[in-house]
Amino acid sequence: MKILYLILFFTFISSNVFSIESETHFWYNHGYFTNSINSLRKELRESSSYSKKSRIYYDIAYSFYGMYFVEDYKKQLDSANYFASKKRDFSIEDKVEYAIGLMRYYNYEVKPIRSIAIFNKVYPEFHKKDPSRTSKLWIKLYQNLANAHRNMNLDFSVLNTDFDSAYLLLQKHHLQNTMYEIDYCRSRGNVNLDRVNLTSNDLYYEQSIFYFSKAIHILKNKKRLNLPAISSFYNLLGLVSYMKGELEVSNTYFDSAYATLLKIKNYNDKDFQGVSLNTFNLSTLTKNLLFKKTRNFQLIKDQLKKIKSVIEKYETYSKKNVDIDLLVFTDMYGYSPYNAIVSCYNNLYFESKNKKYLDSSFYYSELNRTQWVKKLISYQSFYKKLNHFYSQNYVLVQYGEYGIVHDKYAYVLVKSKSSTNFISLGKINDLNLEKLNFENWDSTSYDKSLEVYQRFFKPIEKYILKNTTKVLITKSAFLDKVAIESLVTKAVKKNHKIPFLIYKFPVFTQPSFRIYSISSNDLVQSVSTIFPNYKGIENVSKIHFTKDEFLLWIKKNNLNKTSYVSKSGDMLMIAAHGFPGNHRVDNAYIDKGVQQLSIKSICKRNTKNKHTVLAVCDGGSGQTISSGSSFSIASAFLFSGSKSCVYSEWKLEDQVGAILFNNYLNRLANGEQKDWALRNAKLDYLQSLGNEDGSNPVYWSGLQVMGDVSPLTFENDLNLVWKIIIASILIVSLVIFLRLKIKK
Repeated sequence: MKILYLILFFTFISSNVFSIESETHFWYNHGYFTNSINSLRKELRESSSYSKKSRIYYDIAYSFYGMYFVEDYKKQLDSANYFASKKRDFSIEDKVEYAIGLMRYYNYEVKPIRSIAIFNKVYPEFHKKDPSRTSKLWIKLYQNLANAHRNMNLDFSVLNTDFDSAYLLLQKHHLQNTMYEIDYCRSRGNVNLDRVNLTSNDLYYEQSIFYFSKAIHILKNKKRLNLPAISSFYNLLGLVSYMKGELEVSNTYFDSAYATLLKIKNYNDKDFQGVSLNTFNLSTLTKNLLFKKTRNFQLIKDQLKKIKSVIEKYETYSKKNVDIDLLVFTDMYGYSPYNAIVSCYNNLYFESKNKKYLDSSFYYSELNRTQWVKKLISYQSFYKKLNHFYSQNYVLVQYGEYGIVHDKYAYVLVKSKSSTNFISLGKINDLNLEKLNFENWDSTSYDKSLEVYQRFFKPIEKYILKNTTKVLITKSAFLDKVAIESLVTKAVKKNHKIPFLIYKFPVFTQPSFRIYSISSNDLVQSVSTIFPNYKGIENVSKIHFTKDEFLLWIKKNNLNKTSYVSKSGDMLMIAAHGFPGNHRVDNAYIDKGVQQLSIKSICKRNTKNKHTVLAVCDGGSGQTISSGSSFSIASAFLFSGSKSCVYSEWKLEDQVGAILFNNYLNRLANGEQKDWALRNAKLDYLQSLGNEDGSNPVYWSGLQVMGDVSPLTFENDLNLVWKIIIASILIVSLVIFLRLKIKK
C-alpha cells in the first residue's frame, strides 16, 4: 500500500513536463515547487478572470502535492473548483477535473470507496462527451480509478483493464512519449511488484524493470530533463533489484539516483524531499546488506555522512516552517532519515560490539520519536540530562525498530548508571502483535499478554537491580497500543488477584525520553476548561461524569476557572469526545460540540499550560512517525507549549475514567510527582475493586502521562493567608528600618 503514495507523488513531479512552458511553469515542470508557488501567487494577484484564477489554483495545488503537503493541496483544489463554478461556461469538463483531483486526494488517504464514488458520480454525464476532445481527462480518470481499485486489493485483471483503457486512449490520440506514458509505466511497474509479493514469480520483477527503464528512456530523450523524475525511477529500479537480492545492481541504481540529484541546480530539500529521502532511506537497505557481506565499515560511514547532511538541511527548513507538517521528515514510505541512521548504527554495533554505536543509535532513535518537539536538544545536553536520570537509580528501557520496508527488526536498549545492553527481539512481522489488542481485552487475552511479557519484558528483568527506584519505558510504534504495565507476569487462576506488571516493578511509560523532565514545582492558580454540552448524541460515553469530577476538584482546591478561548489557565482540563485519525496528522480531533479541535489547530495555539488533562477517547491517536512514536492529540498540546499532558491511549470508559482522574488529581493536589500520581491512582482503583470484573486492563491501563512530571503546587486560601502575613511582616519591617535610618 505504501508504494501507492510513491506513484501518486511522482505523477505530479512529472506532470506537464512536455507542455509548452511559460517562465512561471518552468519551475513547476522541473520540480521547483516553492518557486512555482511563489510565481503562481504573483500571477494570482494580477488576475481578475475566474477561469484564470481557477487554473492558477489548480497549479498551486499540484505544487503543494509535489511537496507532499496533501492538506494544502486539498485546500487549493477546493479554491480552484470554487472559481471554476463561478464561470459562465462552467462545464462537465470542469467537474471532471475537480473529481480527478479529489480522487487523487482520497487515493492518498487510502479511502478507495470515496474515490470510486466520485468516479461513478461524474461518469454517466462525462461518457456522453466526445473522447477525442477529452482524452487527457479520461486518461487521468482511468489512472485514478486503477489506483482506487488497487487500494481495494482487487484482482489484477481489473487493474489491468483500468490501465489498458488509459493506454488505448494514449495511443489513439498520439500521447506516447509524454507524461501520460510515463505515468502508465510507473503504474504497471508497481502493479507487477504487487504481483511478485503475492506469487513469488520472478517474471514480474523483469516486467517492473522493463516499465521503469522505459520511463527513464523517455525522460532522457527530452530536451529539458526532469531530474527529480529521473532520480525517482532510479530509486524504483534500486528497490526492485534489492527485492531480487541483486545488491550490487541495486547499489549502482541508487548511486545513479545520487548522481542525478547532484545535477539539479539550486537544490531545495523541501521541493525534492520525496525524491531525496527515498534515495537516502531506500539505499540504506542495500548499503546495510552490502556492509554485512563485505564488512566494509567505510560504506556505512559514507552513508551516515550523506544522511546527516540531508537532515541538517531539513532541520533548517523545519525551523522556518510556520505551518505544521510532520511529513517534512518522512519519505514516500513514511520512514524518517533518523530511522535510516539508527539502522546503520545498529549494524555497526553488531559487527564491532562497540557500545559507542549503541549510544549514537539511542540518540538518533530519540530524535526520530520527537521530531515534533520545538526545542531541539544537543547531543551534549541530552547525555547530561541522561546522567542526571541515572544518578537517581533509574533504569531506562527503550524499545525500537530498525531496517526499512521489508526487513524491520525490533530491539530493546536497557540503559542504567553502570551499563548499556542491547537485546534483539527478531523480525517485527514474526512477533504477531496484532493478536494482542488491548482495546478488546477479554479472558483469552491473559495468555497472549503473558506471551508478550515473556518476549518483551522477561529478558530485561536481570538488568533491574534491587535498588532500582524507577523503570522508565519509551515505546516504539510497534508497541503503541500495548500498555506495558498491564502485562501479566505469570499464569493466573480464576478469583485470584491478577499479577500485572504494575505490581512487580515501578514501571512508567513515555513516548520519548527527550520530553521527560523534572523541573521545579509550578504554581497553579487557574484552570481553563472545555466541557461541551452534547445533545442528541447516542452510543457515546456520558462525558458529564468526568466533567462533574473536574468541576468538584476545581472548587475543592479553590482554583479560578478561566476560558480556554480568551485565556489559557495554568492548567487545562478537557472532558469531551475524541476521535482517532488514520495515517494523516489532521484526521484526529477533539469534538467541542459546535466545532472540532484538530491536531493542527492545537499546534497553532500558544497554550503555555503547566499541565493538560485530556478526558477524551484516543488522546494518543494521530500519525505514526516512521519508527518512532505517534504525533497525537496529546503531543500536539506539548508542541503548543503545555509542559505535560495526561491522556488515554484508546477508548475511555467514562465512569471508570472519572474515578481514575479523581484519584489522580487528588494525589496531584497532595504534591505527588505526576507519573507517580497516575501510577498510584491506578493502584488505588485496582485495590478498591470488590471483584475482578473491573480489573480488565482496557479500563485503567490506557492512561499515560508525558512531558514534565514534576509536582504541581496549588494556590489555596491557606497559602493566600500566609502570603498576606509574610507580606505584612516585610512591609512593617521595612517601615521600621526606614524610620530607624531617618533617626540616625
